[in-house]
Amino acid sequence: MLLPHPHPHTSSGLPYNPPPKSLYDFLLDSPTSPLYKNHHTPAERNVLQEIVNSLDSWTGASSEQVSLKWWGFEKDYTGEDGVLPNTYSSLIRKMASEFERLGGRILLDSECERIQLQIPTGRIRVRVAGKPEEIEAGCCVCTLPLGVLQAKADIFDPPLPPRRLLAISRTGFGLLNKVVVRYPTCWWSGGVRWFVLLPAEAESETDSESEGSHPSADSSITSARSSSPENHWPSPTMSGTSKSNSRPEYSVLFSKGVKVQNYVPITGEPVLVFYLGAEAGEAVEHFSNEYVAELIHEKLLSQVPVEERSVEEPDLPSECLVTRWRSDPYARGSYSFMKTKTSPKFNDHGDLEDHEDSNPLDLIEMSKPLWDGKLGFAGEHCSVDHYACVHGPYMTGLEEAQRIQSNYHSFNPHTEQDQKDISRLTTSFQKLI
Repeated sequence: MLLPHPHPHTSSGLPYNPPPKSLYDFLLDSPTSPLYKNHHTPAERNVLQEIVNSLDSWTGASSEQVSLKWWGFEKDYTGEDGVLPNTYSSLIRKMASEFERLGGRILLDSECERIQLQIPTGRIRVRVAGKPEEIEAGCCVCTLPLGVLQAKADIFDPPLPPRRLLAISRTGFGLLNKVVVRYPTCWWSGGVRWFVLLPAEAESETDSESEGSHPSADSSITSARSSSPENHWPSPTMSGTSKSNSRPEYSVLFSKGVKVQNYVPITGEPVLVFYLGAEAGEAVEHFSNEYVAELIHEKLLSQVPVEERSVEEPDLPSECLVTRWRSDPYARGSYSFMKTKTSPKFNDHGDLEDHEDSNPLDLIEMSKPLWDGKLGFAGEHCSVDHYACVHGPYMTGLEEAQRIQSNYHSFNPHTEQDQKDISRLTTSFQKLI
């Protein structure tokens, strides 16, 4: 009978100590982590740990799942993020109206359930759920989100090639949900744009940590603040303000640091946006908006001292909006990330095997056209440098339009007018934004 090695060794007989594979391995699970280099007290280290944990809302996945090897490889744009005061719908309406002005047609409430290459005509036929007619064209650009592709890769006929299916399946698809709450008035410090709310449980346990130790992933976290050059808020002293909340839903949502965006200095509105990623993002989808507003309100009251409030006992939020991207069958998540596996695999000889973790080549693979160039792909998961970004889908869409324009004669040799229309559409959208 063969038994697994309790302590894997390489073929040389020496113990194998795997290098860090995830952000968690590198930043939070090592006493030599650069995160703690100039921060020695338990409180300081725990604040830093929770700021790292708040990256869940950026990557859409926990630090244990995010690849260290490919962290920051992309050549994205520099500068700060922008906010659209009139929301993204203003951009969508502008592009849709331009598309229709140039002769395009937009079909709403039309779920694609089959994309088929017709033989021998070479044209592509799209079947729409619940509708008898089918759409046929010389070429097609598929912009289905990665989460939908992962769930419904079988809608293509002929099937996608194995390499494409592998890239789709092993690329991470994260989750970021936003909770937007509006209050009657701003009762918190209105000057800072961003802050991080940290878990406030078991402060006494953190205080009792030895000076030389480093916190583990499940160590107790003290109430503390996120420092900002603009302001220091919430206050580092939470004594007497925190409330114990035994509800499991509260613990799930606020077991890690949570990023909050304050819209008071942006639009003047008394609005806060909470960014919940990974496990917290999954959990919030199961609660009603009213219940989430209540939990959010309790969390704020527990972290904002009375002396820092403009209203001693502020009312509950007047409005609350919760996104639920994982539950949306036409999204099934938010955006892609470079995923890693958390433990190494060894073969029968005790040698480390290739994990086949996701990597940037998977993004390139997912962007390649198929079916002799007639089936194109666009979306954030098709952009090596701008994946998980709003501009990624826009840019890959333009690239596909330009590719189709350049090859339109081979797709539709008898429709020169259509080629002129494609050229006008592409030029128009390039000038639009």
